Amino acid sequence: MLRIAICDDEVNIGSEIESILIQLLNKLDVKHEIDVYFAGSECCRNMEAGVHYDLIFLDIEFAQHEINGIEVGRLIREAHQNHMVSIVYISWEKKYALELFEIQPLHFLVKPLKREKLEEIVKKYLKIAKKWSETFTYKRGHDTFKAQIKDMVYLESYDKKLVLHLADGRKEEFYGSIKKIYQEQLHQYDFLLSIIHTL
Repeated sequence: MLRIAICDDEVNIGSEIESILIQLLNKLDVKHEIDVYFAGSECCRNMEAGVHYDLIFLDIEFAQHEINGIEVGRLIREAHQNHMVSIVYISWEKKYALELFEIQPLHFLVKPLKREKLEEIVKKYLKIAKKWSETFTYKRGHDTFKAQIKDMVYLESYDKKLVLHLADGRKEEFYGSIKKIYQEQLHQYDFLLSIIHTL
């Protein structure tokens, strides 16, 4: 089930996005639930209460008494420590690009919205989500273990010992070559390989 939030204080824009998404996801036969918010604070309250979203379409400019979309994004990433939800920002202005860098959005859409661009972004998300639902396998002794790609934070190497750091704080240790694992499994998921030599 794909959970989507649309957060825009312009009612007509929120309705337009919702309508396009419903038509596209029905056509692609993707089960989905869509919540529409007209304030960033409302979306944040529901997420604090435990509501989970996979994809959020988030306006940047809200009414003056409201927190803006950039602040909402920071709350999601920093206060909630949620780095898994994909955020697509929406704005009438292009000037926010640098401010959004640290929030790592999936995309940035400029209003007025183009249906083709919106559909392209959703298809891109679905392609990424499919990849990240796959598994990474590793061996400890004679036993084989699996971890979901989306749960992997990073993999580090000490001599021949590898330490897999997972999103829930767990660490899995096993032996192997980090270069070989990267070439055989991780390069296709856009992981970066960084080798630091210490004296």
